[in-house]
Amino acid sequence: MAGKVTSNVQAGRITAAASSDGAGSKRKNRSASASRSSKYSGSANSVGIEPIINVDVPTKHAKKRPAQSQFELLPTELLQDIFVHSGNLDLPFASKRTLVQLSSRLLYGRITTMILVNEAVANRSSSPYCGTAVTRLLGARFFTFDFFETWVMEYRADHVVLARGADGFDYSFGEVISGMRAGFVYGIPQKLLRSPWTDSQIALLAKLGHYDLLPEPLSEYDPEWYAEMPAYTTVNEGLESAIAGQCVSAVKILVPYINWRAMEFFQIAIIDHGCVEDIVQTLANYVLDHFEMTMDSFMEEWPDYGDGKAPERPYCEINFRNKKLLSWAEAAKTSGDPKGAWLLDFMARSDRKVVELEAQLELRY
Repeated sequence: MAGKVTSNVQAGRITAAASSDGAGSKRKNRSASASRSSKYSGSANSVGIEPIINVDVPTKHAKKRPAQSQFELLPTELLQDIFVHSGNLDLPFASKRTLVQLSSRLLYGRITTMILVNEAVANRSSSPYCGTAVTRLLGARFFTFDFFETWVMEYRADHVVLARGADGFDYSFGEVISGMRAGFVYGIPQKLLRSPWTDSQIALLAKLGHYDLLPEPLSEYDPEWYAEMPAYTTVNEGLESAIAGQCVSAVKILVPYINWRAMEFFQIAIIDHGCVEDIVQTLANYVLDHFEMTMDSFMEEWPDYGDGKAPERPYCEINFRNKKLLSWAEAAKTSGDPKGAWLLDFMARSDRKVVELEAQLELRY
C-alpha cells in the first residue's frame, strides 16, 4: 500500500514538472514572437501603440482614386450643354466619367445639328469657314450610316425648322445640307475612303453622294485649286484604294474623280489589280460618257466662235490602243486566261466608239 502511494506521488511530481516546463516554453515563444513583432513595428509597440501601416497588406498594391477636376464635378446636364454648344468632339474623352456622361444617341444628334447649323450660318454670311468641324464630325466613331440615316429621317422635311443659328435665323434641313456641302470640299476623313471596305462605309458614302455632299469633280486639272482643296486628293486616293481592294461598289461611287488620272487608273486596274471586269468597264464607260458629253458641248459652242477661232478640241482620256495594255491582254490570252480575250474585245469596242464620235465631229466641221 505504502509503495503505491510513493509511486503516485512521484508520478504527480513528474506531471507537474512537465506542465511547468510547457508553460515556460509557451512564455518563451510569446516573448520571441513579441520580440520579432517589435523588430518590424519600431519603438511604438514598446509603449503599446498599434502600428499605423498594416504590414500584412503591401502598400504598392493599394489603389488610389484619381482626384476629379472641377470640370468633372459639374452637373451632368451642364456638361452636356457645354459639349453640344462647344462642338468639341474630344470633350467626352477628357476622362472616363465624362465619356459615360457624354455618350448617348440623343447628344450625338444634338451636336451634329449644332455643328451643321454653324456651317450653314457661315455659308449664308459668305464668311470664310475652314470646314474642319464637318470633317471631324464625319470622322467621329458614332457617325455611321445608321446614325446619319436616322438623323436625316428626323429632319429631312425642308419646311421643318432644324435649329436657330447664332445669327438669329432659323435653319431648315435643306439650308443645313447646303452649308454642309460647302464645308465638305475642305476635307473628308480617311475612314470613309480606305480598306477594308465595309457595307456600312459604302452605304454612308452613297448617302453623302446622294445629297451632293462629296466634292464636285473637277473637269480639268488646276494645280492651285487642287492644292487648296485637300478633299480632292483624299477622294482620288480613295478611288485608287477601291480599285486595289477590288471593291466595285466603291469604284462606282468614286469614279467621277478619275479626272486626269483616267489612263493611270485604267492601267493599274488591269495590270496591277487583276483586271476585274466590272471595275474596268466602270472606269472606261465613265470616261467614254464624259468624252461624248464634252464632244456635244464642243459642237454646240463651235458656231459661237468667229474668225476661225474654236474652243479646244476634246479628246478621250483613255487610249484604248495602248500597246502595254494590248500586250498584257495578248499574254493573258496565250496563257489561257479568259480575261485576256475579254479585254482585247472590250478595248476594240471602246476604241470604235471613240472613232465614231471623232468622225461625227469631222463630218460636221
